[in-house]
Amino acid sequence: MLHSNAQLVGKQVPQRPDFHGVNTARFREQLRLVYRPAAVYDVSYPLQLNGEPFGTIRIGVSTVFLRNELTPRLMHALYFSIASIFASLLLAAMISNLALAR
Repeated sequence: MLHSNAQLVGKQVPQRPDFHGVNTARFREQLRLVYRPAAVYDVSYPLQLNGEPFGTIRIGVSTVFLRNELTPRLMHALYFSIASIFASLLLAAMISNLALAR
């Protein structure tokens, strides 16, 4: 009935894969799903009126949006882990040098 694109108001939206599959996938599978070519996943919320089914809200979640939100955070985590590895390597070298000097 409603759509953010005025040309699609009143038209049937084609079936899309459920976002629950992305949400429950393992980490590597999630990355593969998000970083492959753009796709739209469906998030559905049923509506009830007086305990009876009334309708459904369907929201399309694009992997482009997910990718734009996820990439900066993953890059930050990558830089942090690289810095941590080098800091631990430097600390281990200093401690072993100190221990072997005596």
